[in-house]
Amino acid sequence: MWRATRPVVNKGGRPKGIPQKVTPTVEKMIFSMKAERRKVAVIARELRLSRQTVYEVLKRA
Repeated sequence: MWRATRPVVNKGGRPKGIPQKVTPTVEKMIFSMKAERRKVAVIARELRLSRQTVYEVLKRA
């Protein structure tokens, strides 16, 4: 039985697996905070995201 593969992006064009509250601005903030060598837990706490979400954003870079 053949199954269709899932799209890589959601209907809104955002990469699959990244929540709606991760806008391009928030994504840039995550990258700049990580460039400042802040820990993922601190980034997540300050931006009110889960650590997993921060890791997913960084993984897609």
